[in-house]
Amino acid sequence: MSPCKRLNKLLIFSCTVFILPFSACTDLLDEEMKKNKETVRFYIEEKWNRFDTTGLDTLIARNGTWSLGAEERPWGLEKEKAALMLWKKHYPGLNHTIEHIFAEGDRVVVRLTYARPPFDTVNLSRKARKKMKINEMKIFRLKNSRIIEMWSEYDMYKVIEKKEMEE
Repeated sequence: MSPCKRLNKLLIFSCTVFILPFSACTDLLDEEMKKNKETVRFYIEEKWNRFDTTGLDTLIARNGTWSLGAEERPWGLEKEKAALMLWKKHYPGLNHTIEHIFAEGDRVVVRLTYARPPFDTVNLSRKARKKMKINEMKIFRLKNSRIIEMWSEYDMYKVIEKKEMEE
């Protein structure tokens, strides 16, 4: 049973047995969801936008799963650090903008755009000099304020379209 479901049951029990005001019970759930949203917001805006791997261990579980489309794969802290460094190398200047973010239970849903302005630097590959803007949906599941699971789906059509333009 997920921590959020356990918390729900505990709160319902507390509300009925100890006759706590319902608003006090829902306030506890609201605080947990707000904390989860802030964790995800910090992860995207502070870690991905800055390609900063310091302190990731406080945000990402050591072992988790990541699903891209229908494919599920092992994921965790070390893979996330490697991914950040790979994106930093190939897509400097990448910026994520959170368009929408909302939470339900132990999950946070984000619709975001990641974009990078074109570069004129001769040291970068032709691909790295191109302007890029892609939309993505992510669902995060958190446990103890750490991301343990992530589902991603991005605008594959736009990625293919950009690739064809480069060739």
